[in-house]
Amino acid sequence: MKSFSSLLPTLIYPGATALAEALRQQLADHEFTKVGHQTGSFGVAEFHEGSQSISHLISQVDEALYKAKERGRNCVVAYQKTQTM
Repeated sequence: MKSFSSLLPTLIYPGATALAEALRQQLADHEFTKVGHQTGSFGVAEFHEGSQSISHLISQVDEALYKAKERGRNCVVAYQKTQTM
C-alpha cells in the first residue's frame, strides 16, 4: 500500500473532491503492466486558514481516508464534522 498527499490551494472543496474522484476512476480503469489492476481510496478535507492548524487538516484527511477504507476501499470520502467512525 502506498500513500501520498496533495495540497490543492487553487481548488475549492467540491473541485478537490471531483478531482479525487476522477483520479480514483482513472486508476481503477487502468491495467498496469507489472502489477495489474489497482484501486485507490481518497480522503478530502478543506483547510480553513486562521481557524485550524495544518496538523488538524491532516487529521481530518486521515479520518476521511479511513472512512473510505471502511466502506470497502476504491472510493472518495470528503471529511464532514458530523462524520462518525
